[in-house]
Amino acid sequence: MLMRFIKNSFLFLSLFSTLIIFLGCGNSRGVNSSSSDIVAFVNKEPVFASEVNKSIAIKARQDPFFKVTSETEKEQLDVIIDKKLIIQEAINRGLARDEKFVNAIKAFWEQTLVRDFIDYKKRQSAEYLYVTEEEINNYYDHLRQRVMFRVFKSRDKFALDKWLEKFEKTKVMDTLAWEFIGPVTYQEVMSDVLREAFDLAVGQVKIFEEDSLCYLVTVDSREDIQVQPLETLRKGIEQDILAMKERQMLDNWLKSQRKQASVKVLKR
Repeated sequence: MLMRFIKNSFLFLSLFSTLIIFLGCGNSRGVNSSSSDIVAFVNKEPVFASEVNKSIAIKARQDPFFKVTSETEKEQLDVIIDKKLIIQEAINRGLARDEKFVNAIKAFWEQTLVRDFIDYKKRQSAEYLYVTEEEINNYYDHLRQRVMFRVFKSRDKFALDKWLEKFEKTKVMDTLAWEFIGPVTYQEVMSDVLREAFDLAVGQVKIFEEDSLCYLVTVDSREDIQVQPLETLRKGIEQDILAMKERQMLDNWLKSQRKQASVKVLKR
């Protein structure tokens, strides 16, 4: 479940690792797709239910703990919408000169186009993304511990607020279907939410918001571990921090594109 949320990718972390995984399935629209199969439009380009279903099937094969729910269906639809936004922008930027591909090679073309666009955005950001000594030292200090998390996610912040209010009085946690993550080191955590939660005191519970989801997070345990000297790890730490900043830049760009784009999700 959430373990895949934090371990999907070393370079692009959650969002773009999910995009790359999805890209392996290419365009799942068949010749039999019809208007009744359309579940969304992205700038007038249709998204078909068959695309969502195939993305879910790939996820299920890759992750034995993956469950098909209305929530995971929406997550996969969001992945497809983001992919289409990237491809549309890549075409607008002139990264593709010819769209007249036969179906047999279109999937490969889309994979290459998305990767080329991500590289293009990285080259754009390379001029102003940098790592400070303070960031390196802070990252290194976090590597000295290993943490066990307990996480519950929901779109209903009001319900989580009420639960947290009750928890502060009763200290009873077992009323929710928690997911356990860890023990993990700071370097193994690829989720912004869990990076923010890494400094929580053991037993402390806090709500974190990311996009339209809310996460109830607590630290079950924390242990000190031995790490190599900073100078030995410095290069890898710098690369990790840059990767996080690149991911954040790409996330921000996609959010901006979402606001500008005409995205219409149809009721199924």
